[in-house]
Amino acid sequence: MNESYLASVARACVAVALGQFKIEGRISSALHTEARRGLRVLRVLHGNVERYPDWPHRGEALRGLDDVERVLEQERGAAPLDR
Repeated sequence: MNESYLASVARACVAVALGQFKIEGRISSALHTEARRGLRVLRVLHGNVERYPDWPHRGEALRGLDDVERVLEQERGAAPLDR
C-alpha cells in the first residue's frame, strides 16, 4: 500500500473524530477507536527515519500527534495509546 494513501486515511480518521467533537461535543466510541488507530499509524510513518532521515519537521509532527492524543484522552478519559 502506498504510504501517502495510508497517511491520508489515518489523517481522515483523526479529522472526523475531532470534527465530531467540535460539532457535537463528544466522540462516538467507533470514531474514537479509529482516531486512536490513525494516530498509531501516523506515529509509525512520522517516526520512520529510513526513508527520510533528515526530515526537519519530524519532532514537530510527533509533538502535534501528542497534542491530538491529549484531546482524545481528555474527551474519553482514556489511557494513553500503546506505542
